[in-house]
Amino acid sequence: MYTVADLATHGASPQLLDVWSQKIQALTDVQERAVRAGALDGRTNLLVMAPTSSGKTFVGEMAASQSAFSSRQHSIFIVPFRALADEHYETFRERYEHVLSVVISTSDWSEYDDDIRAGNFNLAVMTYEKLIAFLAQQPDLIERCTTLVVDEVQLISEGDRGAKLEALLTQVLNAENPPQIVALSASVDGVNGLDRWLGATMVSSVERPVPLFQSVCSTNGSSIQVNPDGSQEMQTLTSSQHDKSSLLLELCRKFVSDGRQVIVFRTTVRQVAETARALRENFAASGLSNDIDQRFNALDDSDAVNDLRLCISSGVGYHTGDLTHAERRLAEETFRSGEIHVLVSTTTLAMGVNLPSDVVIVADSVRFSPAKVGWSRTNISVAEYRNSAGRAGRLGKRSAGYAVLLAEHPAEQMQLVNAYLLGKVEPIRSQIPNRPLSDTVFDIVCSDLAHSEEEVVQFITSTFAYPTYYERAGGGLQEVRRQVTDAVTKCLNSGLVLLEEGRLYPTPLAKVFGASGISLASSVGLARVLQQATVTQLTKADITFEIASCPESGIRPWLRRRYKSELDPRPDHAPSKSLCASGSRLSLALSKRMPSTDEQKSLVRAKCLLDWMSGKNQRAISRDFEDMGAASARVRELGKNSAWIFETLATAAEVNGSSAELVAGIKNLALESRYGLPAPLAPLARLGVPGISRDHLLKLHNDTSSAVLYDPETILDEPDEAFDGMLTTLQLDRLRRAIITDLEDSLRRKRAGHVARSIQTDLPQKTVDDLYISKAEGLEQAVTDALNYAGISATRVLRQPHGEEDIRIAHTDGTVVVSVTASREDTRPIKWNKAKEILGAGTGLNPINYICIGRPGFEGLAERSASNIARETGTRSILLIPVPVLAESLLLVAEGVMDRNRLADILAHKRGILAIDDLPGRDKIDVGETTQE
Repeated sequence: MYTVADLATHGASPQLLDVWSQKIQALTDVQERAVRAGALDGRTNLLVMAPTSSGKTFVGEMAASQSAFSSRQHSIFIVPFRALADEHYETFRERYEHVLSVVISTSDWSEYDDDIRAGNFNLAVMTYEKLIAFLAQQPDLIERCTTLVVDEVQLISEGDRGAKLEALLTQVLNAENPPQIVALSASVDGVNGLDRWLGATMVSSVERPVPLFQSVCSTNGSSIQVNPDGSQEMQTLTSSQHDKSSLLLELCRKFVSDGRQVIVFRTTVRQVAETARALRENFAASGLSNDIDQRFNALDDSDAVNDLRLCISSGVGYHTGDLTHAERRLAEETFRSGEIHVLVSTTTLAMGVNLPSDVVIVADSVRFSPAKVGWSRTNISVAEYRNSAGRAGRLGKRSAGYAVLLAEHPAEQMQLVNAYLLGKVEPIRSQIPNRPLSDTVFDIVCSDLAHSEEEVVQFITSTFAYPTYYERAGGGLQEVRRQVTDAVTKCLNSGLVLLEEGRLYPTPLAKVFGASGISLASSVGLARVLQQATVTQLTKADITFEIASCPESGIRPWLRRRYKSELDPRPDHAPSKSLCASGSRLSLALSKRMPSTDEQKSLVRAKCLLDWMSGKNQRAISRDFEDMGAASARVRELGKNSAWIFETLATAAEVNGSSAELVAGIKNLALESRYGLPAPLAPLARLGVPGISRDHLLKLHNDTSSAVLYDPETILDEPDEAFDGMLTTLQLDRLRRAIITDLEDSLRRKRAGHVARSIQTDLPQKTVDDLYISKAEGLEQAVTDALNYAGISATRVLRQPHGEEDIRIAHTDGTVVVSVTASREDTRPIKWNKAKEILGAGTGLNPINYICIGRPGFEGLAERSASNIARETGTRSILLIPVPVLAESLLLVAEGVMDRNRLADILAHKRGILAIDDLPGRDKIDVGETTQE
């Protein structure tokens, strides 16, 4: 058996060995097999397949951290769900705090997206969709990646997400310098050649270090148990019960009385809520600890929060997509700490959230879902059962696990044993044949992965779908060509893809839509919005309706039904006609005698979204849309899904040459949609400070005093008394600490990323580092040295009167004078009074531009004042450059992305504030994802 120390013989870095040894001492069977197969060499592709609780996630962690640390470049760890990304990120950030720069990117987290684009990270945790979007915008990201870990790769078999994951992996495999791929999969009984397609060594283990006992229990109280060695035995778990609901309650009582924790899996949100309430009534309320009570007080007020509070006070929790991220985390943590005994959940927990449990009860073997008439009934998959059962007795948490599958009656018991406990897990199958090929082709063309119909065919034939579907039963190459021809025709008919001299070209709008992962049909709709905006002044409601019409915004709230018919949502659940422009699609839909079903669904989503964006109380929104699937978390989900579509539309508007007013308006709508608050509150809302709700932030925004109390700089500078009646002392302290921590973390990430990138160039590492740490004259010299290394003719002025320039830059059009300054604290921006001292310097030189370079950056007043001067028609000019932006520009020159003459021209002629988005080679397209949880 390998120990952590033995990993040194496989090239593991001593610093990482110290970190890993704090987690484990000995490796599991699958971990040892993976290391022997090449997990730590940064070159060998692996498909690691093992049961739940075998330790395979740590294989990916070792590979990613070793590769990132030893190469000083990037590793990326992708997962299917936000909850899983959150857990990995928090684990990695804490574990590698002093070794690696760890970032995250999901629909909940966009704070680090700029750092990822710029390469300012070592290890990034992302959802599948975010990496797809990043690569559509910035394909070279994968060229700079040394190891890609794909968690839960068996989900390649699941729907639209699986098809997109397969296309992503095809792109990675086809890259000129592909990274090492470490694919992690739950045990399946048929990999269907996935290892060969990935060019991977198969690492398989059936060993489960934590034994799992499984049984099927019937309402008569008897169970058929399958032991870890495969033997079977009959047991009596409880007395006879009259139905499955009673059996479930009795089993929970039994296991809890034995001192064991239980996770119960149900197939629907409604079943979860009903089960949790029934259990709550059967357990005595012991109340909440002071810490948990305070955490509840910090949550936004909603019916779900009150319900969860009552449940947890009785030792019962629940976990569904109807809970917000903070609410789900509270349920998880109280279960981990042992404060609750039973946790009832949908499969939001079944895909790897590391919750220890003694017992798992899988209450349902069938799932009911709405159909055109009544309900459809489908059996859960064997994989879903195994993932759920595997939560019992997880590695490092419990010594054994016990899983119970409930049967409706004794006659069903043996059927369920054979189907689920002894049955084979469904084989891995491609989903590309089940997705509209026009969407896949649109993505391929927009990502510049193919420029002709033949190249599209070549891409499709390099997917997993080709050897496993098309070659076997899908008509082979001839059928691929026929389907590609049809799909290309649809793309051309959309007007978003052009054919010139036999080559396919995405239009600039198509590039934007493709980078955001938006379907062809939705892209056509958004392009139509921009076209209409040229002739009609669309309102907030009009644009919101168009966003809500995109399937990517989600399916909730849904239409009310009565007698199996869907009800017209007007007027209560649709926007008012007074809010829309004449002739808009919203106006036309509201005027119809009977809008189409799709239009009605869009009306409902638009009304809910507008309420959310206005800052309306979440509880009130949920009650207004009662029985329409609008729990608080679902409303937030609608807002987040819609936000990235708004962001995409804003970028498309810029590319399309729309007015600055329209672009700014859509960007503000994106912020309102993401946070459910007025756009100016976004900088505070994104911090997610515990105990600071939307209502608290709205109070700051609505304050009528002269100070702008919602401005982060104001919050740091104003006395506590200014916030009386709006924030408590504790809340104000938390908010200030969050602002400072955010500023410190941002500067730390940028420094680490820029230093790491400098190693790959001729730009000295010390020169880049000095930009972030030097003071006074040392900073002046660091800036001078860095500019000269980039080919900019810069001379430091060694003796100058107070208020004169520190550096002079020689340009063909004249002289640029520069002042360099740093705040005493890197958490406080440079004030306007300090920045503007450069104006009027350079006496006798007749400068063509005045520049102030500051660390960490500049206050809002300075940025606004500089921008106002830039808009003037007179001769005054000033350019403010934050040190991180200067470092980025110098690295772009060193990397060959930007020409030094282009940088010189920017320094000579740019006015206002220089941002990363202004730099050539760093074009930004907002990336997002549709929530699928």
